[in-house]
Amino acid sequence: MRTAVIATLLSLAALSAAAQDSPEPEKCYPVPVSGRVDVTMHAGPIRRATLLCIGDDKVMLASDGHVEAVPLADVKAIVKPADGVADGFLKGAAVAGVFSLLCWECGDAGQRVAAMAVYGAIGAGLDALHGGRETIYRRSNERRGAPPVTVAWRLRF
Repeated sequence: MRTAVIATLLSLAALSAAAQDSPEPEKCYPVPVSGRVDVTMHAGPIRRATLLCIGDDKVMLASDGHVEAVPLADVKAIVKPADGVADGFLKGAAVAGVFSLLCWECGDAGQRVAAMAVYGAIGAGLDALHGGRETIYRRSNERRGAPPVTVAWRLRF
């Protein structure tokens, strides 16, 4: 009986203390963007940095070896720059290279190299037409109410 009373008193004494509650940390939502982004501020030059996350009132940027929290009110736009045309050339040439490896009877080495050059040029042309700039955040002049909900699909290879 004495053990049950002591166990009950100890379990009641083990309640959490309200003084130890910490405030809710600010939320910062990760962004699925790899590489560097161009951050246009309301004042100053365009900054190139790695975007870590976007919160309700701040943006976390990493550049030059340190992490910096920038107020979202100071940011005009965040844009991922386009990749170079050489990337499209390499992808097109790789497609032709795979086909030339799989088909041994499809011409001699000169024809295979020519096919890789043509497919590379097609890939570079498609990459140049696509542009590839992606706007991640743009501050509108009127910020009333909730932001619009968007749904996007992207197919990348």
